[in-house]
Amino acid sequence: MKKHLFVLMIFILGIVSYASGANPIIKKIEVANNREIPARTILNVMVSKEGQAFSTESVLKDYERIKALEYVQDVAIQTSVYEGGVKLTVNVQESPKTKAQLEEKGIIPMSEAGQIDRSLVVSSIVFTGSSKLSRAELLKLVPIKVGSYFSRSRVIEGHRNLMESGYFGEVIPEAYGEGNGVRSEEH
Repeated sequence: MKKHLFVLMIFILGIVSYASGANPIIKKIEVANNREIPARTILNVMVSKEGQAFSTESVLKDYERIKALEYVQDVAIQTSVYEGGVKLTVNVQESPKTKAQLEEKGIIPMSEAGQIDRSLVVSSIVFTGSSKLSRAELLKLVPIKVGSYFSRSRVIEGHRNLMESGYFGEVIPEAYGEGNGVRSEEH
């Protein structure tokens, strides 16, 4: 039903714009109902951009591209008249595992964005005193990655993961400034 309504709305807008002789300009694109997916992530996959002429074909491509994202369960794109042009409102329904799926792709979920220090990049991760697990196994337990932004919540999550592995009686996470970045150590 939603898909039929969406197609009908685009069809009607297409007829109106055809009758006027020119496609209206997209004045605004707004992402709505996104809790974890940054709006920029949705806007980056869209063909339609603010300042371009509205095109029914582009909006249909936008729908398909957004719907194909694994962390999007459903999407509806609504059009409305806005400041002499068109406003697109992209209503997103996120999948139940959106946060984990975004993190796998290296995208910072919105719930974590405020906890990340974008001025500090992790330059290295060092483990000392561990002989029970390989470095590769330890890195799987720690959500901090070299090249990512420093996040206190991810350090805490890594500490918890290491303790819950059962291999350690004590884990002491530490972070040190190293050049323009941060070196994270787990003892």
